[in-house]
Amino acid sequence: MVKSIEFITPTHLSKVPENKDLIPLPLIQNWQNSKPQELGVAYVGHNNDGLHFYTYFEDSDLFDTATEDSKILCQFSSVAEFFILPSGTETYWEIHLSPNGFFMDLKIPDNKGFRSQKYNFDDMLNCNSGASYQVQKGDDFWITDITIPWSSFQRKDIPFGETWRFAVCRYNYKGSLDELEYSSTAPLSALNYHLVEDYNTLQF
Repeated sequence: MVKSIEFITPTHLSKVPENKDLIPLPLIQNWQNSKPQELGVAYVGHNNDGLHFYTYFEDSDLFDTATEDSKILCQFSSVAEFFILPSGTETYWEIHLSPNGFFMDLKIPDNKGFRSQKYNFDDMLNCNSGASYQVQKGDDFWITDITIPWSSFQRKDIPFGETWRFAVCRYNYKGSLDELEYSSTAPLSALNYHLVEDYNTLQF
């Protein structure tokens, strides 16, 4: 279980966030009991504005052919994905960021329906999380910083006392769409980013 602590909004992006109290969560490949070749780490916390994620990814060959928001970015680009399931509901968010700063968010009504392809993609896409974000690229890394407002989760303020589920996942293309490495903060029992039962737990 991860204990959510107050997140200080960064004034600049660097390998480690400015708030030194945040716990680093390495991205792993639990389904095959291994680590990715290119490492990644995520941090999660909260402030009055919303739920906050910060990631740092090693990336020797940044790949991003995405050209616009609100597309299935993992078909065009390396991607950071953020999955958030609040308590007391089956509805969860899936949010994508690419190294070039393109964005997609999906509001998924329930996991069982999603897995059975009950829902139309455009209907899930036509929901705006209101997230604010920034992305920075280097020669061999990229960083994301994203805040999802509490209103997206039907909360008015920090949900102290609640336990949520989340996962930070990654598509890491190695120079083309033909070579791909997966990883996640969650201890997934299989290579499927929608195994919500395996997600990390977050205690407010």
